[in-house]
Amino acid sequence: MTDDDITLLLRRADASAPPSELDERRLSQSIRCRAARRALTRRASAASLSTLVLLALLIFTHRPAAHPVIAPTVNVAQLKAELALLDSEARFYERTARAVEEAQSSAIRRVTDNRTVATDSIDRVQQEREAAAAILIHQAQRLALGAETQAAARSEYQTTVDLFPDTAAGRQAQAFLREGI
Repeated sequence: MTDDDITLLLRRADASAPPSELDERRLSQSIRCRAARRALTRRASAASLSTLVLLALLIFTHRPAAHPVIAPTVNVAQLKAELALLDSEARFYERTARAVEEAQSSAIRRVTDNRTVATDSIDRVQQEREAAAAILIHQAQRLALGAETQAAARSEYQTTVDLFPDTAAGRQAQAFLREGI
């Protein structure tokens, strides 16, 4: 084959080949990216392999060191005496904490009891007032039944209102007086 035949053959091959989708810039950029990826992969593989080898060497060559046994240099009797002293101090502080806790809880109980006693006393007084007002209302209602005792009934209702205005019976007496009984 001559040079002319080769040139002709190459021209026909170029003419029959489809045009390349990559232009020169993209082609060179693609080649560079591929080369960079391969280099990065090679470096990462080398680093991983060397780390693996070092780790294997450390595991196989490392043996625990035998530390010498240190003999105690402290007197055992002295340690027991110190422990007994610390124990007695701990018991003392524990008793003190319990005493403080008991004093606090008893103070709280006393305050609660005093509140309860005061509340119970006030409640009892209010109940007695309600009962007295109810008695006066009952008496006034009995007096209101008779025609000649209407004035006395009004007087009883007025006494109930004057003495016990904040009771249920006092409010009832006010209502009766407003209605004109």
